[in-house]
Amino acid sequence: MSDVRLATYADLQAEIQNRESINSEIENRLNEAENEIKVAASELHYTNETPTPATIGGIEKGETFKNEKLKSILDKLLYPYVAPTVTATTTPAGGVFECGTTKTVTAVTAKITKGSADITKVEAFNGTSSIGSSTSVSTVNSTGSGSVSVTVSADIKTNATLKVTVTDKQNKQTSANAPAFTFVYP
Repeated sequence: MSDVRLATYADLQAEIQNRESINSEIENRLNEAENEIKVAASELHYTNETPTPATIGGIEKGETFKNEKLKSILDKLLYPYVAPTVTATTTPAGGVFECGTTKTVTAVTAKITKGSADITKVEAFNGTSSIGSSTSVSTVNSTGSGSVSVTVSADIKTNATLKVTVTDKQNKQTSANAPAFTFVYP
């Protein structure tokens, strides 16, 4: 005959408690391991000094990686830099005018839609010469778009195109030309 042992109710209850304790310990260890994996994954680094063959997302053609965090690479890939969109106007507006007249520009206005980064400065130019700037850009940054006027005093007597240059927190610049001032003989 086989040796058969019948378990008592107390034996079964003790076995259940023992298994519950083991399951709880397994669950705790799995949670700890999961947290360690998450920490380790956020600290993974990648090195490859072969230049990338093409621009992909925010990773530029020719870029290399030396001990760069994997999270940083994925952020660049999935969330590339987006430049702001900018248009420019002047007060008074550009147009065609008679030679010998002077147009005094009192403001250059940039209409801006923010891109990836907050705007830090709007600067107005006549050719390559700065004629004024503004850092009053909080409305554009908080709402995502708006206009910023730069007060200037520029006497325009010859053909000219004024422009605005918008600088963002990544120190990248986007420019737009205002309608030109053209002077003609009658």
